[in-house]
Amino acid sequence: MITKNRHLNGFTLVEVISSIVVMALSVLALMRLFSILAESVAYRQHSVMASNLAQRKMEEVKAIKKNDFNATVIDLAGSSYSGFPQYTLYVWEAPNYLTFAYLKRIDVTVSWGHSSGGTSSETISTVIADY
Repeated sequence: MITKNRHLNGFTLVEVISSIVVMALSVLALMRLFSILAESVAYRQHSVMASNLAQRKMEEVKAIKKNDFNATVIDLAGSSYSGFPQYTLYVWEAPNYLTFAYLKRIDVTVSWGHSSGGTSSETISTVIADY
């Protein structure tokens, strides 16, 4: 009588199903990782753009004459930066905690909304002298 060796005929159904489950879980984990990476890249792109816009506006603020400064700050409060409507720009003279009255602290904040509904912002500050 000839006996058959069952293990040489191929995979069992349990082995095939378990390997499919393992591969499906791996693919789901990779999809979640790619989603997180895409969100991170988008945040970093917005962060770099906001920092550049804030730096550009800070240079403009530094060039403003003392007499025109307060009017310019009021005009810019909560405005969208031209060409970049998704960013909101705030420029203000911060309260003077400095010991020298002729120094002004200026903050420039650029904020933007997330696709998830939240907001983020980048702020740069400087101190300028009355001139």
